[in-house]
Amino acid sequence: MKILNEGDETFAIRYGIIAVIRFFQTAFFGGLALIFLTMLQQHFWLAFGFFAIGIAAGFWVGNLLKRLTAERTDYEMVMRIKFIVSLAFVLFLISVLLIKHTLVGMEWGLDVLL
Repeated sequence: MKILNEGDETFAIRYGIIAVIRFFQTAFFGGLALIFLTMLQQHFWLAFGFFAIGIAAGFWVGNLLKRLTAERTDYEMVMRIKFIVSLAFVLFLISVLLIKHTLVGMEWGLDVLL
């Protein structure tokens, strides 16, 4: 399967792997901080749980990014990382909604955390 057309460039190929890592660190940890501070206003323990998991995930993804070589062969790994991180965030949102608005959270007493 051909992923990229001739002449296509990824961010990593154009700007280098150092720029990718710097952009990731700025965007991921900046976004994590904004979400944490927003959640902290209403849900103290949930905010700290999210922050702790986010820090661990950030370092995990950062380590994966350091393995990249800014070659076209890395494209599949980059897409896999993007998919996993996005899916994890969506699963977090779904779980919070289920805990807050379904009988599962109410029966287990978890809804009071939110």
